[in-house]
Amino acid sequence: DIQSGRLPPSVLFYGPEAEGKLTTALELARALSCRLGTAEWCCQCPDCAMHRELTHPDLAIAGPRDCALEIKASAATFLASHAPSSHVTSSKQSAARFLFIRSIRKLTCRFSGALAEGDEGKGAKALPLVAAIADMLEDFYSLGDSFDDLEKAVNGLVDAACKLEDDFLPDSVPISVIRNAASWTRLAPYGKKKILIVENADRMQD
Repeated sequence: DIQSGRLPPSVLFYGPEAEGKLTTALELARALSCRLGTAEWCCQCPDCAMHRELTHPDLAIAGPRDCALEIKASAATFLASHAPSSHVTSSKQSAARFLFIRSIRKLTCRFSGALAEGDEGKGAKALPLVAAIADMLEDFYSLGDSFDDLEKAVNGLVDAACKLEDDFLPDSVPISVIRNAASWTRLAPYGKKKILIVENADRMQD
């Protein structure tokens, strides 16, 4: 459908829990944004790189999700791969770091400034914590090989992310987020297209 130009402007992914619907939606967003048009996983274009890191300015995510489960599991995997007794290869360590960072950003993407703009509720109040998590992730990138430092940083990120979800992530999509999203999608994109992913859309208010 993408290659033939027949992909509709809205797509619904439906299926049982944990079947990879969000992952599929995120990959579709990357494919639509790829500057080379191939969207291979190893594509080196800047848009694909930002989509892999979930930092692309044309991507927004809304909707409730149990992010803590994935964050805690990926944190445990990352720490196990970097434990002093571990014999995991460096490529697998890099993959574990990548999955942990993505799990955090799947949560923080739901609090982007564009979607929280003008919102006096939980979304706006969450922004300082979202900014703090972003700073913690930047520090995390520059950490060395000290396991104690890595463990401390990971635990700090997990605690901050769990607080963000527990205190600020709504059970449904607030109408203010939908209104902001409608305005945001009409603005010119940074790259080829703007993509809004609404997870658990069946839990939206009327």
